Amino acid sequence: MKPNILGVDPGKRMSFALLTGDGEMIKILTLDEYRNPILLKQAFYSFRVAGGNKMVVVSEGSFGMPNQSLQSTLSLITPMLVLSGIAVAYGHDWHYVAPATWKAHFNLPGGATNKHLSIQRAIVYWPKHEHRFKSKNGHDRAEAALIALHHIQKELGHD
Repeated sequence: MKPNILGVDPGKRMSFALLTGDGEMIKILTLDEYRNPILLKQAFYSFRVAGGNKMVVVSEGSFGMPNQSLQSTLSLITPMLVLSGIAVAYGHDWHYVAPATWKAHFNLPGGATNKHLSIQRAIVYWPKHEHRFKSKNGHDRAEAALIALHHIQKELGHD
């Protein structure tokens, strides 16, 4: 049986997309207050309930930018460490993928001005969820879903 894949896109908000091992969308969510460990645990648990007991969690590995302050970098890394600890404590596999890696897989250029391309690509794969990708924070949800799909296609070999 193929495991479900939870894609995570960290940033100003944290977005999650849970896919079946065949790439079908199960659940998608953006969490604005993700620096609160209790809310992170509740969000993760909701995906665990929706996706069953065994998931593979794949997060974009963004660990700060050049010339970014230490405090700013730590504010991004700390919630990811909390989330990875929760996932591993529940027995789930945890993987990081570099932004350039998953974006190259889908022929998406990097940069904040190209977020709309992630939305367009996500709509191709999940047209029933177009409204979720075109709404507020839609590019975050689109990227979380594409991160999960990248893992399915590239790492698990299920195109």
